[in-house]
Amino acid sequence: VLVPQSVAHLWEADGYGKRDSLATHAQPGLELCLLDHSPMRLGLVEADADAETVMVEVASILALLVAKGWKIGERFEQGPDAFEEVRKDVADVYRLLRAGNPADMEAVLRQLPRDEGVLEIARTGARYLRSLCGVRGPAVSLLSEALGNSEEAAIVLASLEVLAEEFATLVDASLSK
Repeated sequence: VLVPQSVAHLWEADGYGKRDSLATHAQPGLELCLLDHSPMRLGLVEADADAETVMVEVASILALLVAKGWKIGERFEQGPDAFEEVRKDVADVYRLLRAGNPADMEAVLRQLPRDEGVLEIARTGARYLRSLCGVRGPAVSLLSEALGNSEEAAIVLASLEVLAEEFATLVDASLSK
């Protein structure tokens, strides 16, 4: 279980760390997932109308983008071999940025608790995305290698750069008010 680093001590207090040292892993950048989530009904893809479904809480696009920013940023800081592992995550960032509604994300950002730790988590995730997925960022190069050379790939890469910059600007502007 990945646990936001700022609340990992709560899981340890409940005994998860004592029972199995592999049960939890503290990870910075997941904190917004605890604050920004909503229920989603999940079921089988090709199920009939009577198939069972389950309701689960799912992190929002904003929370996922911040978490992905942290993951990509940490792998970049660990070196080239670790950074190579985030190719899929960079593609996920592109898809999340395309799917996200800036007005919805801004509304959530304005409702976040004005706790400096929470705000810094969001700022750091956005900063990572700006520096790594923005114009000529190393994550753009990583995705470029995966997509190859085509007109469609060039559009995706240019879109990623612009959307990452717009996201980081949105986070900065919303949290400074």
